[in-house]
Amino acid sequence: MKDIVNLFIKLIQINSVSGEEEKIREFIINLIKNKKNFTYQIDKIGNLFVKTKGKGKPILFCAHLDTVEPGRGIKPQIKNGFLTSSGKTILGADNKVFVALLVDLLINHQINRNLEIIFSVKEETGGGIEFFPFNWLKAKTGIIFDNANPVGGIVLRSPEIINFYIEFLGKSTHASTPDKGINSLLPTIEFLKKIKIGYSNKKNTTVNIGLLNSGTAINSIPENTIIKGEIRSYDNKNFIYLKNKFKKTINLIQKKFKGNINIKFDGYCPGYQHKKNDKFLKKIFKIIKENKIKPYFLNKSGISDANILNFRKIKTVVLSDGVIEPHTTRERININDFLILKKIFFDLVNFL
Repeated sequence: MKDIVNLFIKLIQINSVSGEEEKIREFIINLIKNKKNFTYQIDKIGNLFVKTKGKGKPILFCAHLDTVEPGRGIKPQIKNGFLTSSGKTILGADNKVFVALLVDLLINHQINRNLEIIFSVKEETGGGIEFFPFNWLKAKTGIIFDNANPVGGIVLRSPEIINFYIEFLGKSTHASTPDKGINSLLPTIEFLKKIKIGYSNKKNTTVNIGLLNSGTAINSIPENTIIKGEIRSYDNKNFIYLKNKFKKTINLIQKKFKGNINIKFDGYCPGYQHKKNDKFLKKIFKIIKENKIKPYFLNKSGISDANILNFRKIKTVVLSDGVIEPHTTRERININDFLILKKIFFDLVNFL
């Protein structure tokens, strides 16, 4: 127990917020560079790729090195059987629990099979695994522990997401002479009336507007109004329908509006879906069950590196890691769950 917990504590004390993963990457390299049974490479983005020499078809494991804020100066503590932070920062268990398991495997255990391991960067913000040189990989299946639910969870699907940016351009004037200006809020309000925020016409699709900026003073007509948000869906047809509806709605409003309206979509992330009866998932289910943990399926999840890996035709399954309240200063993990996770992980390495 002490070895894996101590390694985890060392890892979480290395600052590695998104885009600043150099120190933790170098820490890992220093631990593994003298080992003879595997090789490593760093791509142009900073993703660290480790490849072991062994038997059988290769399997991919992927863990992200970055954390969210507040993730600097983490001071880990053990309270009532839980690993937690001081309460002023996150803990960084997302995703350093899995990073610790992978590093422990590489430095402390004999590996007899072909493994491909990616320690990715910028998972929390995007811009990391997307640019990985996938021609380096031979594996057709992969596993990621990166879902904050009790140990034993198997994620079946993840939504596709796209961000939207809409700018309504008018003409500013004093509030006392509105006829001399073009109020950018008016077409914005019309757009918001026509687009349903929250669940769309189907429960598996949501629309969110998270940011709205307009105007510069209370006594002037707002010249520009900007709204930013996302479309998120488990249904590709509804996803495409909503994206096209946005464009058509803007075109209709533009015909009545004297100013200009610009709409832009970016940050697309593909979704994926697995079937319960898939052979790979059935093997995972069996291994979890043999560890006396009740396996269960999750139909909803967030985004992870698995979205890109599945899009790249590497069947990648996300498993729950037992982390509680990630991305908050209350983030924690039960040490016993951590040790169970280690046993499940090692059985996956040896028996998949």
